[in-house]
Amino acid sequence: MQTTLAIILIALVVIVPCLYGIYLLSRRGNYSLWEAILYALAYSICRLLWRVSIELKAPLPNEGGVLFVANHRSSIDPFLIQLAVGRRVHWMVAGEYCRHFLFGPVLRLFQVIPTNRGGVDTASTKQAIRLLSEGRWVGMFPEGRINRTPDPIMSIRPGAGLVASRAKANLIPIWIEGSPRSGTVWGPLLKVANVHVTVGSPVPFPELGETSTDQDASREWIVEAMRTVCRLGDHAEAQVEVAGKRWVDSE
Repeated sequence: MQTTLAIILIALVVIVPCLYGIYLLSRRGNYSLWEAILYALAYSICRLLWRVSIELKAPLPNEGGVLFVANHRSSIDPFLIQLAVGRRVHWMVAGEYCRHFLFGPVLRLFQVIPTNRGGVDTASTKQAIRLLSEGRWVGMFPEGRINRTPDPIMSIRPGAGLVASRAKANLIPIWIEGSPRSGTVWGPLLKVANVHVTVGSPVPFPELGETSTDQDASREWIVEAMRTVCRLGDHAEAQVEVAGKRWVDSE
């Protein structure tokens, strides 16, 4: 009898704080119950396995949509940013991952935005604009894929600037340092690391000349945001180049 009571007491000591932590997480990030459980697991992994430290250069906005842009070195980068900002972020994710038999259900639970990274995807960008206009938070990696080169940043697609501009959203840069790298999507999940996430201040919309178009301004905006990303990572000398087709159609 005493052994049974002891087991129940230990279970309560462990389970009750965990359930309370999940409850607080759901309230803080406006997560559903299942999201809160999965994010609690991700939070534990981030803290224990990847030993994530966070630096906020300024308080995050309380109102309005926010578009986060960051460098991209690892498949776990969205989890790291999610931990840093503490609220649901709708990520632009390649469609093939959303259709994966294992990753797909989890990604759909996290309310990601499936996108075609091979060219123009009007549906996904309109969805991102709508979410931002509703005051939601959206995340993009303008490099378009994981950077496996020795350079701090690869060439970028400018569409993120146009999305933020049309939604009248805040554009916030983030630098991720030390995220575990692997040749596979799931490889980093098994690696120990020391990660530092630096969240910058909102980048102001540029003031260009009278002959400049909205596309010119939004293009310069995302370029400056990615320059700021590099500066947050002590790579002020890095060159930010725009490459590839514009993937947001003019309405």
